[in-house]
Amino acid sequence: MTSFSNKTVARDYAFKFLYKHQLNEFSDLRETLLKSKEAFTLAVDEFDISYVERDKEHPQNDLTPNAKNYGVRLIAGVLENLPELQEIIKPKLKRSFNSLEKVDATILLVAIFEMKDISETPYKVTINEAIEMAKKYGTAEAARFVNAILDKVSKEL
Repeated sequence: MTSFSNKTVARDYAFKFLYKHQLNEFSDLRETLLKSKEAFTLAVDEFDISYVERDKEHPQNDLTPNAKNYGVRLIAGVLENLPELQEIIKPKLKRSFNSLEKVDATILLVAIFEMKDISETPYKVTINEAIEMAKKYGTAEAARFVNAILDKVSKEL
């Protein structure tokens, strides 16, 4: 079992990886994952180098093996289940999924995958972590928006 702090790091790791690749709507990476496990592993390994590199803005980018494993589990789960996760989100929106801020969409995808497919984590924990991530990386309204969507989703899962 992964500890709480490792899961926090793992969610951050998954978010950053997916956000980076969401800029091209996941298409290339999703195709890579579904076709070649080796290519996906290489993409993750390349991302690791930049993620753990310490600099002024990121002095504590520690990534334990447990955190990386959980993060990769989240990444792979989001990519493998992307259409289904988007379909869960779409009815909760007053606009199209593609019009969402990339930060908000990425946070929602990671959180909904975790809520739906990883039973060891209580929904409230996943939602609270997603809210904190939205406060950290999103706009002023992101935390409220993420909370509202995830609250609706949690009642249906």
